[in-house]
Amino acid sequence: MNSKIRPLINAVVSVFICFVLYKVTGFGLSALNIKGFLGNFIGELLFAIYGIVALLILKKIDVLKFKLEGFKEGLFAGGIIFVACFIIMLGVATGLIPVTAKASDITIYILQMLLIGVAEEVLFRGILQNSVMDYIGYDTVGKIRLAIIISGVIFGLVHLSNATLPGVSFGAAMQQAISVIPVGIIFGAIYYRSKKNIWTVIILHAINDFYTLIASGTLAGASQNEALNTRTNSVWGTYLVFGLIAIWLMRKKKIEALRMNI
Repeated sequence: MNSKIRPLINAVVSVFICFVLYKVTGFGLSALNIKGFLGNFIGELLFAIYGIVALLILKKIDVLKFKLEGFKEGLFAGGIIFVACFIIMLGVATGLIPVTAKASDITIYILQMLLIGVAEEVLFRGILQNSVMDYIGYDTVGKIRLAIIISGVIFGLVHLSNATLPGVSFGAAMQQAISVIPVGIIFGAIYYRSKKNIWTVIILHAINDFYTLIASGTLAGASQNEALNTRTNSVWGTYLVFGLIAIWLMRKKKIEALRMNI
């Protein structure tokens, strides 16, 4: 086997196994009647652990090393996420978006969002995107863009698995998967723009999921399935904007400026 493709195959297999384990964990928690905020928290905690174990097995644990380099630049590149979160929180403050959950549930929910950020960014940026980039190469802007797009597309398509949830149609899962693709590309571009500072995209991912799920009624009594259906039917405009932002973040001038430093 080509020695250059072996790490890519190992990365893809690792991501696939972690995601399957995550889904099996979800079914297991449901069977044990561990549901709601606590069940979701436990599921995401185990998902994050699966990702970290994958890093250890692949000898990529340095991906999680905290560093200041690129941190500020990454947060600045993801400024739209802060803006969107501010708008949603303004809606909460004015009562336009109801929040009825208990303080303890809200705390668990916030921790859950952070764990989602850790798990998904470790898998799709730390492992998958890095491996695709290493395989394709960094010598042209086009190759870097392609690696970012590939990881973003795969990130979106894995959300098709939500069709296995009770009450969620395949159409709703497909709509979510397609709408999540530009978000994945944005995270990939920000990861690159932050000089591969994984904590930048972990934080931005957590904030993005935080305000998105609040907007869908998660903290007002909506079930996971109701929240999913709400999100897939109401945020197309937002994700079209995100698509344009993804293109802006990957413009040639910015990619070229960083290409030789990675």
